[in-house]
Amino acid sequence: MAHLPQAHAQVRIPATYMRGGTSKGVFFRLQDLPESCQVPGAARDRLFMRVIGSPDPYA
Repeated sequence: MAHLPQAHAQVRIPATYMRGGTSKGVFFRLQDLPESCQVPGAARDRLFMRVIGSPDPYA
């Protein structure tokens, strides 16, 4: 298994995963996000991309 850089360390954030028909989503409470991710911007974008598995760490 490849060693993942520190930037990809696991982060624990409470979330709810919901599915309805063919749609799926991960939902967070704003106050549960890290402080840097509670406002729109690059930090929040990076977090949400990691949640959905982008970029693929094994590619």
